[in-house]
Amino acid sequence: MKFLFGSVPAGIDVDDRSEREALLAPAGEEDPTERVLGQVRAIVANQIADDDPPETWLTAQRLLALGQSREKVLRQIAMVMSAQLAAAAGPETRPYDADEYLRALAELPLPQAEEIRNAFVALARAHQPVDSDALDRLVAEKFDCRPDGPIMGRLLDVVSDQLVTDGTLEFLVDDRVVHLPDLTSNMVLTHRLIAEEVETGSIDGAVDLAPFARHSELRLEEGEILAFGRRWGLPAGGLTDLTEGRVIAVTVSEDGLVKISPLDAPPAGDPALVERFRRAYDLLVEEPEVPALAEEIVYELLADDRTLFDRPQPPLADLCREAGLEVRGSMVAHEDRLWENQREIQLWYRAWDEFEDDKESSDAALFVLALARQAGPGWADLKRALNSLADEQIAGFVVDELFFGEMLDEDQVASVQEFASALIRAAGEGMPKVVAHWFAALIAERAEEPLVADAHLQVALTARRDWPPVLERAAWYASDRGDAAGALGLLRRMPDPPHHALATLGEFEGSAQPDIGRNEPCWCGSGRKFKNCHLSQPQGYPLPERVGWLYFKAVWYLEHQGQDALDEVLYLAEVRAGDREDTASVTKALEDPLLMDLVLTERAWFEDFVDARGILLPEDELLLAQSWTLVDRTVYEVEKVRPRIGLTVRDLATGEKLDVRERTFSAKAQKGWMICARAVPDGETNQFVGGIFSVQPGTEEQVLDMCMDGDGEALAAWVGALERPPRVITPEGEVSTSVTGHAHVLGEPANPGTKE
Repeated sequence: MKFLFGSVPAGIDVDDRSEREALLAPAGEEDPTERVLGQVRAIVANQIADDDPPETWLTAQRLLALGQSREKVLRQIAMVMSAQLAAAAGPETRPYDADEYLRALAELPLPQAEEIRNAFVALARAHQPVDSDALDRLVAEKFDCRPDGPIMGRLLDVVSDQLVTDGTLEFLVDDRVVHLPDLTSNMVLTHRLIAEEVETGSIDGAVDLAPFARHSELRLEEGEILAFGRRWGLPAGGLTDLTEGRVIAVTVSEDGLVKISPLDAPPAGDPALVERFRRAYDLLVEEPEVPALAEEIVYELLADDRTLFDRPQPPLADLCREAGLEVRGSMVAHEDRLWENQREIQLWYRAWDEFEDDKESSDAALFVLALARQAGPGWADLKRALNSLADEQIAGFVVDELFFGEMLDEDQVASVQEFASALIRAAGEGMPKVVAHWFAALIAERAEEPLVADAHLQVALTARRDWPPVLERAAWYASDRGDAAGALGLLRRMPDPPHHALATLGEFEGSAQPDIGRNEPCWCGSGRKFKNCHLSQPQGYPLPERVGWLYFKAVWYLEHQGQDALDEVLYLAEVRAGDREDTASVTKALEDPLLMDLVLTERAWFEDFVDARGILLPEDELLLAQSWTLVDRTVYEVEKVRPRIGLTVRDLATGEKLDVRERTFSAKAQKGWMICARAVPDGETNQFVGGIFSVQPGTEEQVLDMCMDGDGEALAAWVGALERPPRVITPEGEVSTSVTGHAHVLGEPANPGTKE
């Protein structure tokens, strides 16, 4: 029992099966995988305690004699048992195989994943190109294991997949495996420079240099190459003295050292190479019938002839064209059918990802999309589509897909709008009419016609005034128009209205319109009719008091922009948190007002808001919003404080002094403090919008540089570091978060002031 438990707590009878299992069971909210493994360990413990089968305890003794720890021995035996149980409960539901369990025990100890990885790399390199099954056998034999064993087989699959993902190994079309760094080392590829590349010092390697794309690190002798997708950003001087049209030869060593050499003349074409290139392409696309990656063609060629690119050949893009292949991005194909197949496959994957395991919803969304592309869809199909579009998730996915990819031309937009019109004609009255006009509003939004969208929403409201998707969207439009009372009236009909909208709009609900007719002169003295001037503006609330509402309108716009905007917000939240796996820190980051402002400002979503919704905004708010797009984030020094009234600050980048209306921060601010913020015009003076964070003396230049670069990612990381304790290296070389004695502090400076 000492082997199983080490020390046993007082009062526990380990000979009692129930008490033994309780002692081994994991406590608390652990990872589900670990929890299952703990349960399996209890099964193994019972086998050892009951000596049934005896091979379990014999295996444990053998592994202990090899020097393995008690914990590692238990874990390895539990892994064997869990594999057997998983097979018995898997899709094939085969019976528990006691003999297989004993054979698996005999193969223990299993090698570590890193050992398997090293074996894969060495053997693939030594035998390339090598059949994948043969490579699995070679690796397994190295550790005296069976490649099809329940644990070893799974380890082989996991490790080989990781090696393919990180670009070390590649599976060819006939299941041969190659070691990419070795296969492509010192091969010569060529590229014809264009004017933009010479001017920017970067190279578009989407096709010509694609076979080098799997290298994790690329560098010149002059410095590191920054890879943005398949574009190479070279160190300063990387393309010095080269001109547009010049052909360069590029080689990459196995460790990522890049050499770029200009050629005196373009390499001569070789019809035999073009023929081999096309044959390799045909082999790649024969079965999947989808476009091929340009680099895959080269890997196939090199696997059969390592010398093929020992000397400069024409650029791969030229070889593709000579072989009758169209290039799109990094992919090539010989006919439109393959491109269409690729689009359909990618669409299917996006639908599967969106709806997860809800096949019914996924199929419904794909049906609507297929119908939208048909000429003259039938009445029954349109009715079926309307039923599906009543699901918000399906409707949102369909709209995103109809406008997916590049900007649609006028004919494509007209086709989508005609589909929306067909749905309206088929809808009739009642709920189908509501869904049809709501969907048409979504389409009009994406077609950049917000007034048309607003009109569709009003029709939908007339047909039925209790459907939450219409209520929420119509409230959004009412808010943008300046009708707080109208927006609140719609939101309050919802079972679960957005609380941030209720809170913001509630501040303006009490404003009353003056007793002026729509066609009478406006009260403001502009000379225009009231309906064309201030009818939609809450009288009694001057522009400076509506700054918070205007900023909220931009945030609400962002919340309606789907997955693209959400991805931006979540990414910066993870950067600010410092650890994307730390759910609590990411959630806290999402509550920081600075985060949303970084997305709106540094990621330019506020400009999109002004362009998309400006026509709905009251005129004075539109002019104000346009002026905000000219204001960058910067570092200010506080020069004068008027508590709960405002501040006078000096912009350290320009020296300009600004008076800022501010109540909360000014209550605690002190002269001499430095803060990073955006002070935007409010129609009379200035106000801070978004978040504010303190800047420690001595770091202001670093923060200013990030602001001037518009680097939202760096700013998010900086602010996150302000709230985390500094990491230190102790004299013993240990990392700690508390400074004791002499230590070298790593990371960003601590926050000297207050962030709000």
